[in-house]
Formats: sequence, C-alpha cells, structure tokens
Amino acid sequence: MSVQRSPKKTLSKAPVSAEGSSSSQPDLSTLAYDLRGISSRKRKTPECDCATQLDTFRKEMLDILKQTTQLHNDNVAIITQNTTSIKEQLEDIKSTTEYLLSENNELKSEIKTLKDSWETHETKFKELENKIAKEKKLVVCEDLLSEIQDRADRCKNVIFVGVPEQTSLNWEERQIAEIDSVEQVLGKILKECPKLKKVSRIGKYNTAKIRPLKVCFESEDIPGKILRSKNRNSIDEIRIYPDQTPQQRQYYNNLRDELKARQEKEHIQEVAVCQCIFTASCSMKF
Repeated sequence: MSVQRSPKKTLSKAPVSAEGSSSSQPDLSTLAYDLRGISSRKRKTPECDCATQLDTFRKEMLDILKQTTQLHNDNVAIITQNTTSIKEQLEDIKSTTEYLLSENNELKSEIKTLKDSWETHETKFKELENKIAKEKKLVVCEDLLSEIQDRADRCKNVIFVGVPEQTSLNWEERQIAEIDSVEQVLGKILKECPKLKKVSRIGKYNTAKIRPLKVCFESEDIPGKILRSKNRNSIDEIRIYPDQTPQQRQYYNNLRDELKARQEKEHIQEVAVCQCIFTASCSMKF
C-alpha cells in the first residue's frame, strides 16, 4: 500500500543583516511562497478497533461498578440490619443489666436486713439461754429444796403393806379399825406402842388388792426404831417400809437393778471358772 507523503519543504534562506550577522526573525515576505507547496488533502488513518474496545471496556467497567455498587449496597444493608440488631441486643442487655443491678441492690439490702435481724435474734437467743440457765438453776434449787422438805416430812412416816383393809362404809369406823390393826402390829415390834398421828391408805380403792397404809408419827425417831426392830420380831405377812420420795425410790431401784446385774455376771463368771476346773481335772484323770 502506497502512502502519500507530504511535499518537501523548501527552506528559505535566512536573511542576513547588513552587519553580516544572523537574525532569529523569519522573513515574512517569503512565507506566502512557502505555503503554496503544502497539500490540503487529509492523510489516511490506519483502520483499528480502539473505539470498540474502549466502548467494551467502558461497559465492562460500568457493569463491574454496578455489581460492586450493588454488592456494597447489599453489604451496607446487611451491616445496617446487623447494627440495628446489635443495638437492640445492647438495649436488651442494658435493660437486663439495670434490672439485675436493681435486684442485686435489693438483695444486698435484704441480706443486710437479715443480718441485722439475725444479730438481734442471736442476742435475744443468748439472753434467753442465759435466762433459761438461771431458771434451770433456780428450778434445780427449788427441786432440791422441795426434795429436802419432802424427805423431812416423810421421815416421820412408815408404810405398812398387808394390813387388811376395812369394808365399812363409815370413815370413822374404818379409821378406828385400821388404827387398832397398826397398834397390834407395833405391839409385836416395840415394847411401848407409840402414839399415832395419822393413818391413811395410799391409792384408789380396789377390791382385788389391799392398798398400802401410811402411818404418821410425831417424832422422827419412832420410824427408825420400827424399821430397826421389824426383823427381830415375827409379823404375820405384814411388811414395813420407810416412806420414800419418788427420787429415793428411783435411786434404790437403780441400785437394786445394778446389784442384780453384777450378781448375774459374777455367777456366770463363777460357772465358767467351775467348768474350766472340771475340764482340767477330767483331762488330768485321762
């Protein structure tokens, strides 16, 4: 392919000054002559698809920008939604925290109230314990004094068991008959029959058994003489006991049970010793 070239330019000779030196200013008189040789035709440009490629690139960039923008908008929407949800959760957490703080403060105040109440009750309990301990001591002292007084009153009495009980409906007749029966028994024990102060039956009347008879005297010496002399003289099926308080009876019953248990234990040990001796003697014979 032939390419048309521009015509050659003719260079004009530079004007020389009268002094013989060159000048930078062109010679305007020769400029019109030089322009006549320039062609006014346009040069042919080579055929290329740069514009199409640029349009395609521009469309692709626009599509990418649109997709990026849409993705960005979607992400912004998701972030906004998540942020809103987080804000709501933070509000819930804040409200819950405030509620828990208020509950905690209430619990602290209640615990403090309970602690103060407990300290007050503990002080009262200690006071009550001290008071009860003092009252127990007083009760023990009162019981002890009452026991001493009861024993002092009972030391003037004796109990007769086995004296036939009268069946008369008149109380005076029964009293006279019982006094006579007691005097007969005392006449067998003592040389001189002491004066009786009071005679009374113990317990409720029962036809199936004879109630014990309590005999009271003026002096404390008489019951002692009767109890010391009862074993020396024969009494027909009548037993005489001292008038004991419930504590005395319990104490002597415990002593009796302990003595019985010791006797049984000693008897078992004696039997075991006898068996060992017998076994040893038999082995020696054989």
